[in-house]
Parts: sequence; structure tokens; C-alpha cells
Amino acid sequence: MAKFNDPLFEYRSMSYRWNSTLKSKPYQLKRSSLKGGKKPRSIRKVEKGSEAWLKQLITRGFSEFIRARDPFCYCGQPSTENGHYFSRSIPATEYDEENCLGSCSPCNQKHESDKEPMKQALIARIGEERFAELERRSWDHGKLTYSELEELAERYKPKRRP
Repeated sequence: MAKFNDPLFEYRSMSYRWNSTLKSKPYQLKRSSLKGGKKPRSIRKVEKGSEAWLKQLITRGFSEFIRARDPFCYCGQPSTENGHYFSRSIPATEYDEENCLGSCSPCNQKHESDKEPMKQALIARIGEERFAELERRSWDHGKLTYSELEELAERYKPKRRP
């Protein structure tokens, strides 16, 4: 019975409802701190056709593509996540296939502190020259245009359309 008084349980159950409704209506959770038993902030609806909606669509399809391309992580476990070598906050490499490898959850979390295993796996996959080019592209912080996002959405259509 203690789990019903737990704010984390309430947050987890809300995010589960959020994920299950994503098929028909995409939403974004506003990030909030759960310190001191605070409840998470409200869910903000993302309008269909907006830039945020397109990014959600592309991210889902791109992640499915990478996990299908790399069924096993570089550690040998089945891949469950899409691991980015350079952060997703860099628009030039966010949807770059050379920047991503399928990874298991522990390796993806470990990658935050120790990038060397993923770097070696990327170099083995794409070669040192292409890795150096990827590193140069990671310094480009230009924003993707709406037409570029539409092209990416066509290329990486998820199996389940929202």
C-alpha cells in the first residue's frame, strides 16, 4: 500500500499513460524535480505538424532504425536503446547514422562517464577518417530547418504512426 503514497509511483504511472497515448496524441512531459514529494508538472500537448511533433516522430523512427540495424550492443548484449556518441543536443549529429550505435541500457548509461568503448566500436564500424569527419560535424550547432525535418520524417517513418 505504500506505493500509492509514493510520488515516484505516481510519476511512473503517469509516464506509462503518457507512453500508451503517444500513438494517437503526442505529448511532452515538462521536466520537474521530484524532491520534497512534489508532483510533476502538467503534460503539454504538442500540436500535430509542429516542429516538436516532427522531432518526436523522427526520434521514434530513427531509434527503431538504429536498433534494427544493430541488433547487438558493442558489449555483445541485445541492443535495447539508440546510443549517440555525440549528444542529441547537437542538431548536426542528432539524426546522423554514423553517430549512433544500438546499445544496451547499462552501456548507454556507462557511456556518459566512459566514452572510450563506444568510440572504439564506432571507429571499427566507420573508420578513423569518417570518425574525424563526424567529430568536425559535431561542432556545427546550426538548427535543422522545417523542410529538413520533414525529409527526415519521411526517411525514418516509425512502424506505429502517432
